[in-house]
This record gives sequence, structure tokens and C-alpha cells, in this order.
Amino acid sequence: MTGIDQSVQRIREQVKLWCRRIVAGAFVFVFLVAAISLLISASRIALEDQLGPIGSRLLVAFVLCVLSAGVLLWAWKAANSPVEARKRDSILDVIVLGYTLAQELKAALGVGEPPRKSAKAKAEDPPNPDSEKAA
Repeated sequence: MTGIDQSVQRIREQVKLWCRRIVAGAFVFVFLVAAISLLISASRIALEDQLGPIGSRLLVAFVLCVLSAGVLLWAWKAANSPVEARKRDSILDVIVLGYTLAQELKAALGVGEPPRKSAKAKAEDPPNPDSEKAA
């Protein structure tokens, strides 16, 4: 097998693995939704004797809101961790570097428009005496 065939084979194996994970995750999600639905119904029925029908629904809704807020807080903290911030910064740096290199390559090859200068760069450029003579 050549190196390309081995690479293609590895990619196929990874795709199969991720497809299996996605299918398994979908089944787990469906089963969890069913379990949560049954848990909510059972807790409402159990609480109706002590709190009444409205009170039991309010208590279950309150517990679900608190759990949702906890999950959202956890996800927000994970997304704003220093590690994630460094990842975002490095991704942005790579994007900017790629764009800059592409513009320089286009200018070197003479393809398309030359890269534009910012207002600050234009202000710092010394005046061109050739342009004054032509005018």
C-alpha cells in the first residue's frame, strides 16, 4: 500500500468511528429524553398530594430551571476558560496570517488588485516626487 492509500484507509476508519459515535449519541439522547419525561411525570404525581396540581408543576418547573441554569453556567465557564481563549486567539492569528500571505502572494504574482494600505500606512509614506512631476 502506498502512503496515500494508507491515509485514505485511516480517514475511512475515522469516519466509520465518528458515524458510530453519532448514532450511539442519538440513541442515548432519545433514551434520556424518555427517562426525563417519565421522571417529570412521576414526580408531579407524587407531589400532587402535598402541593396540589399547580404547586407540583411549579416545583418541577423550578427544579428544571435551576438545573438548566447550572448547566448553562458550567458551559459558559468552560467556553470562557483561558485555554479556550488561547485557542480562539491562535485560530484568529492563523486566519489573519493566511489572509496576509495570500494577499502578498497575489501581489507577487501580479494577480488581482495589490493589497490596500491602511490610512495610517498612507500617512506614514513619504511623498513620491515622481507623482508631483507628472501632474
